[in-house]
Amino acid sequence: MVEPANGVLVVSPGGEGGVASAVRAVLPELPEVRWMPVGRGIGDRLGWGRAIAARRAAWDAEVVHVHPSFRWRALPRDLAVASGSRGGRVIHLHGYDERWLDRFARSRTWSHALRRALGDAVVASASSRLASALGGLGIGAEVVPNAVRLADLPAHRHPAPDEVLFLGRLAPGKGAELLVEAARGADFVVTIAGTGPLATALRARAPANVRFVGWADAEARAALLARATLLALPSEGEASPVAVVEALACGLPVVASPVGDVAELVGDAGVLVSDRDPAAWRRALTHALASPPPTAVVQAATRERVDPAQVAARWRTLHAAARQERRREARIWR
Repeated sequence: MVEPANGVLVVSPGGEGGVASAVRAVLPELPEVRWMPVGRGIGDRLGWGRAIAARRAAWDAEVVHVHPSFRWRALPRDLAVASGSRGGRVIHLHGYDERWLDRFARSRTWSHALRRALGDAVVASASSRLASALGGLGIGAEVVPNAVRLADLPAHRHPAPDEVLFLGRLAPGKGAELLVEAARGADFVVTIAGTGPLATALRARAPANVRFVGWADAEARAALLARATLLALPSEGEASPVAVVEALACGLPVVASPVGDVAELVGDAGVLVSDRDPAAWRRALTHALASPPPTAVVQAATRERVDPAQVAARWRTLHAAARQERRREARIWR
């Protein structure tokens, strides 16, 4: 059998999302890898067209490093990409659907199917909470955080008075609609940066103290982070959200829902709000604006953890482990 020898192929979502930005932050530190973005395209709503092309490219890769989301629509598609490789495989999981994870936990059939799908792959997770849940299913996962391009963050902040920033997709579950209602009758200003299916409806119902700036590229995000007083993320489900990590890395306090790794990430540099009532969020934001929590300690720890060079070194360790696992499997079958 001819050994695959075409280096490391990284397969991840393209576009504007958090996983794509986290992967792109690491790639300049790894000139030896090839990157192939997948995901939904025009006429390919579920992204299978690009996934099939990536599966073909994976055939000759020495290692294929796939970054799927632990969500029911994306995970089967992205695992199919990894299964096309004759070399080592790294499955690097990101955001997840807690209801789907609960289904795996309650069903032996589903959990067995997941273990079979992952097979001999080296598994990594951007979320310590997801890694712990996978451990409960008998699947070991290395926690490797999302990287952030620190050079893209503002060197100095000049916050405007009482400005709340939301960075994210305007879609169900992300919480932008809750933030719009929390702003109604409040003394603070909310800036919403993002696009998505709820954009038109949110603009139509938003009060005058909410402004929409659309999708923000790296330069625009830096300007928004420099100007904001705090970041708000009222999401119903996250793993290790890039927006929170970016905010903490540049010293911006965070008010967020306690989902995924958010509580662990924020520490003393923010406020957690479990209530989904807009009035509760209005009170929490008003209090945090009046008495911003300290951020210096969390900022320093966050910058060290998400530095692209540090994360790239962790990736190389994963690739080496995948090569070793692949060689072990090859010896078994000889």
